[in-house]
Amino acid sequence: MATRNGRRRKRAEREAALHWGAEATGLLLILVAALGALALATYDPSDPLFRFTEVANGAGVVGAALAGLLFRAAGWGAAVAVGVASVVGVRLLMARGVPGGRFWWGAALLGFSLATLPPLLHVVWPDAVAAGGGGWLGERIARVERMLVSAWGGLVVSGITAGVGALAIFGVATGEAFERVLVVVLRGAQAVAFVLAALFRLVVRAGRATAGLGVAGAAALVALPARATAGVRRIRQALLVSRARRER
Repeated sequence: MATRNGRRRKRAEREAALHWGAEATGLLLILVAALGALALATYDPSDPLFRFTEVANGAGVVGAALAGLLFRAAGWGAAVAVGVASVVGVRLLMARGVPGGRFWWGAALLGFSLATLPPLLHVVWPDAVAAGGGGWLGERIARVERMLVSAWGGLVVSGITAGVGALAIFGVATGEAFERVLVVVLRGAQAVAFVLAALFRLVVRAGRATAGLGVAGAAALVALPARATAGVRRIRQALLVSRARRER
């Protein structure tokens, strides 16, 4: 009996130590993220690294060194590292554990994409975007993208990758998000069809344009809302069937 109670006490002590350790780690990550955000927001490329001297960075010498390392390594993608640190810190502080795998690969995709945007935008709009905003990582990935698909193609790839990464961070499946966007687009097309048909009816009633369009064209425009509605219903039904099959 005494041995069993001793084991329970040791287990409780270990769990308490792990709990306090997780909280301390979470608080440290939140502090580092806050300092990193301030450092990146006030980053000045002219600030020296690892030198105890006057700097322009709002986080002081530590902030100048931290921002310099992050920005030179990943450019705009450094903001993702700060965001990841804050999210993990908050989760540990709230005893919710470390995020799952979807969060990490989403953060990686978003970070890589943001790092490549400044070099690609500089190629497309050299007067509007200054050079050197991608860091070591972004410059090299952007160079490969330019070789394979050109700067414009690289922007498309980086934009799509950034969107997929952001969705993964928030736990939204890419297929589900695509379905929602498709439904919104279809509803917009349906609304446009109704507006066009209403305008055409007004023109017909005023007797201004039926001769130029012809009977067939007039009938097609009048029937456009009904066809758009039927098309939206068919596509939504197909999406529902596809989702039901995936859930099985």
